[in-house]
Amino acid sequence: MDSLLVDTKIQYSGFVFLLDWNQTSIYASPTLLRTMISGLQDCYPARFKAIHFINEPVQVDVLLALVKPFLKEKTRDKIIVHGQNLDSLYGYLPRDILPIEIFNGSVPIADHP
Repeated sequence: MDSLLVDTKIQYSGFVFLLDWNQTSIYASPTLLRTMISGLQDCYPARFKAIHFINEPVQVDVLLALVKPFLKEKTRDKIIVHGQNLDSLYGYLPRDILPIEIFNGSVPIADHP
């Protein structure tokens, strides 16, 4: 991400994260969660436009429920959880920018920027 911040266009436009939790698990201590929140909201010099979660395990839903009260409202509103409903994801991100192999988009991974 640091190398992306060199581009002024990206600095202005910001980042959209898409996290696919398929076949992934998570463990986070309270200290790690506090560090992640601080980094997301206050420390990293980047503009976060949105963070989309798909195929998240139950642990992620529980962690988000624990963390969201401590997030600033602006940050909280940028976190969107889709579960396995890719149709709701397509309401935010057009298929023509998503890889075919993962999200039924229209760009092969080999051709993806």
